[in-house]
Parts: sequence; C-alpha cells; structure tokens
Amino acid sequence: MSTMDSRNLSLWKNWMLRLFILSGMACWCMPNVQIVPKFTSVPPSVSYFVPSATEPDPVDLICRAWPPNAKLYLLATQLPAPIQLAEHIPSSSAGADASVPRANSALLSIPPGLASQRYAVLTATQLSAAQSENRPVPESSLRPVIIHETLVDAIRERPAAAPSDEVAVRLTVTNLADVRQLELMRLHCLVATAFGRLLSSPFHVIPTSLGDFPQPAVSTGQGNMPSPLRYSVEFLSNNIAVVDCHLPLNSFPIPTVQFELNGTVLDTAGVHADRYRQVLRHDRRRVSLLIHKVQAHDQGVYRCVVTNRLTGEKKYSPEETHLKLVELITHCKQFGKSHFMAQKLNLLLYNT
Repeated sequence: MSTMDSRNLSLWKNWMLRLFILSGMACWCMPNVQIVPKFTSVPPSVSYFVPSATEPDPVDLICRAWPPNAKLYLLATQLPAPIQLAEHIPSSSAGADASVPRANSALLSIPPGLASQRYAVLTATQLSAAQSENRPVPESSLRPVIIHETLVDAIRERPAAAPSDEVAVRLTVTNLADVRQLELMRLHCLVATAFGRLLSSPFHVIPTSLGDFPQPAVSTGQGNMPSPLRYSVEFLSNNIAVVDCHLPLNSFPIPTVQFELNGTVLDTAGVHADRYRQVLRHDRRRVSLLIHKVQAHDQGVYRCVVTNRLTGEKKYSPEETHLKLVELITHCKQFGKSHFMAQKLNLLLYNT
C-alpha cells in the first residue's frame, strides 16, 4: 500500500470516528427520545353516571398510551365499601386518606361481561381529526374507532404502526347495575413494554345522586307537609354575618347551593357579589353564606336549596336560619361587658 493510500485510509478512519462520536452525542442529547411507555391521556379521578328512566347516556373511560406496540390493560382493586362524599375530592390535608376505604392490594382484571371493554391502535391522523383548537380529545369522538374486543385484534388490524400512533382501551358503562359493581372498585390502566411498565392514577365511576339531608324535617301537624327547623342567630350591625347550609349526605357530585331570604333567591354573584360570599367548609359537608357589613334589610329567614348540576334535581334544606341584628348599646345593657366581649371574639373568629 502506497503512502498516499495509507494517508487516505487514516483520514477516512478519523472521519468515521468523528461521525460515530457526533451521532452518539446527538442520540444522547435528543430531548424527544423515549424508551419507556407513557400515558397520553387517562380518565378523570371521578366520572359520574346519570341514571335515567329512559336511555341513560353512556360513560366512556378511555386510557391512551405510547408507544403503539405497548401492552395496555384495564385493572381494578376491590373496595370494601363505596367511597363517600369527601373521599373522591383532592385535598391538601396530610391525613386526608385516613377515611378512604383501603383497597385490596391485588390488581385484577375487570371481570368479563362487566361493562364493555374495547381496544384500538389510533393513528396520528385519527387523533388530530378528533382534536380541535388544541383542546383534549373528547371521548365521544374516539368511541367509534375504539372497537376491537381484544388488544390482539387491534394490533392485527394495524401491524405497522407509525411512531406517532397510540394504543387505547375504552371501558363503556351503560347501565346502573354495572355502575353498582364498579363503584366498589378502584380502577387503573397499566401500560407495559420490554423497557418498563407504568400504572395510572386510580379513577372511579359513581352514580350521581343528590342524597338526603342529615337532619329530618319536623311535622307541623297540618297534613303530611314537613316544616323546617328554625334557628335564630344574632349579629352586630356592620359586621360579618354567617348563615350555614348543611349539604345532603352522599351527594355526587357536590351540589350547587342557593340561599333564599324570606322566599326570594339571593343574587350572590351579580351586582351584590361584593356583599355576599359562599364558602365550602373544610369538611365539605357545609356551605356558609358570609354577609359583609350586615344591615337591617338583611334580617329575615334564610333557607338554602341545593341542586344536582347533572340532573337538575333540587331539594330544600330542612333547616331555616332567622337572622337578627342587635345594637351595640343594647347588647351591653342586657348582657354586660363580659358577654359583649365574648360576642366580639365570636365575630373575630367569623372574620378569619
């Protein structure tokens, strides 16, 4: 081999070595390289099923994952009892999980015949067609394309999936009997590849209900019409008055609350929004109406009405609150300084 050939060979080796190093660096620096599976969409923590005497609207619980050749499963853990009002609502409290029913740690497949399970490998074209204005893909638009009874059937239909495709599983609930079984389960999706596996956050399906108020009404003796219990509260003028409304037990979702004064609905969100404020208490079983700078025209009988936002069902509270104002001087004369200081402390606590 001539000197020129040796030099060319040496240059070629150097260039190949540099190219190999640069390509390796590029692979390490690429931010989009994925070697483990991930979820691209999971159901919300709670989905509500609205029972209906006619044809109820189905509830679709859809998990989507990448890469498209991943294995995707629907699994569940058994609960000893249905979850209660405050247990399916995120809370920042450190002890918030203390009252949540503990599930059996074993992850099991959902029993065959319970609801409807379907699979699909979704193309990027199908996903972009279902999506509009950068909003999440609605489940209703994916229902017609997630149709295969098994994951094997879905993969067999699309064996050469593109890198941007996804795999999906759909659980569709159409009747209350299935919901009654599913509300005793904590549901998960599991995605797995040769590089690892990932378990989704738990999600639930619950039948919507307005529930029952914790305190029954008292009969007036005039027919069977119940009469609400009435409580009296007193506040000082120009302070903050508080009227409480206890929510129905086992109400899913938490109902909307309106307050009435002497039978007229208060406009707490309109022109008087600066005077009224509704606060959901930390136990999530009580809503308080705060009235700023309470005046003489705020006196009267308050009663709350709760509404299920999904069904429109309404119920009146079995309690009424009779709000009265007392003057500072009268308060001091009747009860003395010590009682006035206690009342003042009570108002300070409401202010906080």
